[in-house]
Amino acid sequence: MSKDIRYLLDIVKYALGGEKCDVPADTDWKEIVRIANNQGLIGMVTHVIGETDAPDMVKEFLEAHRMKMVFKETNQDALVGGLLADFEAAGIKAMPMKGYILKNLYPASEMREMVDVDILIDTAQYEQIKPVMEKNGFAFDKESAHEYVFIRLPAVAVELHKSIVPNYNSELYSYYGDGWRLAKKKAGYENIYEMSKEDFYIYTVVHSAKHYIGSGIGMRHVVDMWVLKNAYMPDMDKAYLEAELEKLGLTKFNKMMCDLADVWFGSGEMYDELKYMEEFILGGGVLGTKERANAAEIYRNSVEKSYAEVKKANIIELIFPKPSALKEKYKILKKAPFLYPFAIVWRGIAAVFAKKVTQEINNRTVDSKEIDDFAMHCEIAGLRKTL
Repeated sequence: MSKDIRYLLDIVKYALGGEKCDVPADTDWKEIVRIANNQGLIGMVTHVIGETDAPDMVKEFLEAHRMKMVFKETNQDALVGGLLADFEAAGIKAMPMKGYILKNLYPASEMREMVDVDILIDTAQYEQIKPVMEKNGFAFDKESAHEYVFIRLPAVAVELHKSIVPNYNSELYSYYGDGWRLAKKKAGYENIYEMSKEDFYIYTVVHSAKHYIGSGIGMRHVVDMWVLKNAYMPDMDKAYLEAELEKLGLTKFNKMMCDLADVWFGSGEMYDELKYMEEFILGGGVLGTKERANAAEIYRNSVEKSYAEVKKANIIELIFPKPSALKEKYKILKKAPFLYPFAIVWRGIAAVFAKKVTQEINNRTVDSKEIDDFAMHCEIAGLRKTL
């Protein structure tokens, strides 16, 4: 671990309520700010920067950034609060998830910046939901397999989830279904729901594990675990928690994430396997890296095939994509699917004059050593390819 990361962790620990940290005078504050921004921890640094020995220029820059984050958080919270109030009044079922819940467990909600707001809905009510979204100033952006995305400029995106995990992730979907079986009415509401502390904790572990094996995770996931564990653990049904994590095969992953958080922010001790997890996490951004995502795709798809076979299949699919994928690029195929062969030819001609496809082929021919390294880190963390 570099000294800059160590100092950043000390600052984060202080922001979470730990002892005031003494950062040496020769600290490279530019590097600390860069790492914090890359790891989604800049909100925590801005929160306590005024109480450190940072240069005045750094303090002024980060204080200005903090004010922007406070404004963004206040605006986001007001808009989403109004949206949920309208859902409640209209009899529309909704369950906020992920960061929208986590941020309120931090000492100050603006410490935990969110790119988007995730809300589980009942898809049977979607036609009722659209006018409520429009009334609140949100415009439809796109639809994916498990969500509808709405945007309100300048800085609020709401993802309305059809299910809390994608239905193409068969292992997790068989456990969760659409997710409504875990929903409980929030006190004082008829249509706004929440998970129990135990189920929200488990879902957070699942979310981190899914990203870990998808492209890697960053430091903020460990911070989330520390905050969540301290907020919820005293009141949780530990027998239920352990049994459900065991069902999902996430007992070891959960323990290692908690252990690493305790090393960083508590009094935990490092051990060999945990060093590998730390190394893996410190090597990625908030949600890992593109390179890891490429290695991960090959690794996850190699359950019954060799790496070489998966690479070859990936390249063939890149050159001859499925009609469903090509429809996203050429909208005319939705009305005239018989044009698929012509779209393939046109795409090939276009590729001659663009480097994008060549670059993508290079991405998909990840060196086997990189895949082996990614596999080792996933296996050390107790994660299966099929997660």
